[in-house]
Amino acid sequence: MAGYLLRRAAVSAVVLIGISMVIFLLLHAIYPEPGRIILGIRASPAQVAAWNGQNGFASAVPVQYWHYLSALVHGNLGYS
Repeated sequence: MAGYLLRRAAVSAVVLIGISMVIFLLLHAIYPEPGRIILGIRASPAQVAAWNGQNGFASAVPVQYWHYLSALVHGNLGYS
């Protein structure tokens, strides 16, 4: 019985990580430059780059995913 529960827990963890990856990649594909959306169309490229850098969107995608996963685990789902 314990082996069954451990297998189910392991499969559930893998599924949850897979779902989080799919959601992250979809969001990254839809909004590749969030600074442009937040600051608006009239913001200069320098302002957008500065905002993206301050909020961690200028780093590599795996680093962004790690921050996303960490925030997700802590219950920080972003700005509303």
